[in-house]
Amino acid sequence: MLRLWDRHLVERRVPALLPPLLRAAGFEVEAIVPELCQDNIFRADGLARLMTHLIGAYVGENDLAEPRDVGAWIAEQQRMAEEGRFFFAITHYVVAARKNPG
Repeated sequence: MLRLWDRHLVERRVPALLPPLLRAAGFEVEAIVPELCQDNIFRADGLARLMTHLIGAYVGENDLAEPRDVGAWIAEQQRMAEEGRFFFAITHYVVAARKNPG
């Protein structure tokens, strides 16, 4: 499912490509900060559950997998959580830049 989810990306390397592009456009890159979101609990209101449903919806709506396989994957996440084997992590990058005067 995660391999299929990767198809939603236009460019995976944005965090690496953005700073030089900003500099070339006259910006000063002030900071690049990784923001890690991780959980080992499948919370009803958590990011992991939200992402699981977004991934399932994307894969299903784009006919990348059979609906039963999508449902089985989501059920597997729930089962792994109940067994104490669930883990979710995603890293976002915040790039702070300021336009150089002139």
